This record gives sequence, structure tokens and C-alpha cells, in this order.
Amino acid sequence: MKLDHSDVAQLADRPLPRFDAGPLIDFTSFERGAVINGLGPLAMLARAHGCPFDKTAAMTFFGVRDASHSFYAPRLDWGFRPTEPQATDGLAHLLMAGDASLRARRIAAFLRALGTPSIPSVDVLEQAEARAEVDRIDLEILIPTADPRKRRPIIIEAKFGHHLTTGQLSRYLKARRNSRYDYANGDFVLLAENDRAAKRLKGRQVTKWRLVTWQTLWLRFERARPEEDNPDLSAFLSFLWNRVGRN
Repeated sequence: MKLDHSDVAQLADRPLPRFDAGPLIDFTSFERGAVINGLGPLAMLARAHGCPFDKTAAMTFFGVRDASHSFYAPRLDWGFRPTEPQATDGLAHLLMAGDASLRARRIAAFLRALGTPSIPSVDVLEQAEARAEVDRIDLEILIPTADPRKRRPIIIEAKFGHHLTTGQLSRYLKARRNSRYDYANGDFVLLAENDRAAKRLKGRQVTKWRLVTWQTLWLRFERARPEEDNPDLSAFLSFLWNRVGRN
């Protein structure tokens, strides 16, 4: 059928039907929440075979509260897994995103996930700084103290499958042992894939450094972090879980 100019003009004048975006939104939500949406069928399958499985318990375990959870983020397949510098650079950048109040609450949640003692108030943490690869320290959070000349260092040495090298941890401590840092109240964390990494701690390191696994950090942080519309953080945590959640 061939349309002439008058036919085209009539079509142009005709009001377009209202577009219903609902099905697209529903489909996108289902696709992005593939992990969450799979829990219901998995629970039914488990019950059918006499295996206990509680969807609510799983949601609680992973800290799923709303659509800001990383399991609702797009499942990215970039053909590689994040390296240590990529993981720590990403964390430092995303911890510092947003306004001061949100940033402080996010950093507080991260410190709780690390198990850091004596976490200060949100007001104090508004002046905290997260940074990566300074003085070859993988990740650190610097917290203001009562002395405006000093900051309390939270130092994190991150490992993905690699072992500690001789003198590595002592170099980090020396880098923060000066008048600008409240070294005595610092927190020093070895972030590793499993508990076996603790065997690499020698001498004074055993009492100075704490071991936290990537899985533990991820789960605690996802449960504790504030609700926010931050697709970058959600996608990053989803990508990171694909690296650390299968050990």
C-alpha cells in the first residue's frame, strides 16, 4: 500500500496511543534481579525434595532490603575478574561519592564491615578520606581526631590469591608512623580470600594486624550500607561478588 502526502498528514494529526512502559519496567526489574527472583523457585524446588530452604533467611543473610542491593544491579560480563588495585581503587572512589552526610554513613558502614573498633560519629566521618595506592598502601581510610594535626589511619592490605612478601606489612606501618598520624589508635587489616592467609602473619604482625575475608567484608557492608540510588556502587559490588563470593 502506497501512502500519498494527504494520508501521511492525517496519520501525523492522529493522537498517538499512550505508551505503557509497565511491561518493560517489570521485565527489566526481573532481569536485573535474577539472583533474587531465583530464590522463590529454588525454595519450592528444595521443599519438593524435602530440603529445608527459607527464602526470607537468604534475603536476610545477603542484606536484601530494596532495589539498591547489588543483586538487583545488571550482571556484568566483561570477560575478566577485578584485580587487587581495581578492587581497592573502586572501593576508595565509591566510598567518597556523594554529599558529605551520605558519604559519612557509607564510610561508617564500611568500617563496621571491617570490624574497626571505636568508630566515630557521622559528623566526624564527614571529614574522613578514603584513598587507594598512596605510599603503596592498597586502601586506607583516614579519620580526623581531636588533634587537628593528626588523622587516625585505617590501613588495608588486600590480597587476591597472592601471598604476603617479607617486610611488606612493616613498610606500610612505617609509612604511617609519624607525627601526622594517630598510629597508636590505627587499625590494620589484612583483607584476604580465606582464613589461611593468617598463617603468613609473623611475630608482632599477629597482634597488630587483623584478618578479614573478602566475603565477610562484602556481606557485612551490603547489610550495613545506607539505602541510596547509586547504580555505580551496586554494579561494582555485584561485579566484586562474582570475584569473592565463590570461594
